[in-house]
Amino acid sequence: MEEDELLELAKKMAYQGKSYEEIMKAVQRSTTDSNAVQNVSSSLDQFIVEYQLAVQGKAKALYLIIAGAVFLVIGLGITVYTLLLGQSQYMLLYGAIIWGMWAIIAGYQKYKQPIENFIPRRIRIRRD
Repeated sequence: MEEDELLELAKKMAYQGKSYEEIMKAVQRSTTDSNAVQNVSSSLDQFIVEYQLAVQGKAKALYLIIAGAVFLVIGLGITVYTLLLGQSQYMLLYGAIIWGMWAIIAGYQKYKQPIENFIPRRIRIRRD
């Protein structure tokens, strides 16, 4: 395998959550070129860090969904409770209800994206 193919293999495995040792074993099985293995090894840490950052991004989206559900339940719960009291007035917590629905929708849209979308873009600077 060429070095570019090895880098893609390592990146793919890192984005699947494989450990450093598993990836290095797969790279070493794929080629006998020690320079290519060394170059892949130097880039591997960056791929693993990018994956971990992406996992944190997905976790933030999940927290947004959970927070939205909590606000929605609280808003609906207080509204229904005051309605069932039988008084002539009741409280409608529309702010909590609307924000809760928005947070659930926004969090879900972000969470369902592939893991690659959470990885920050690298800016390559050429030094001549």
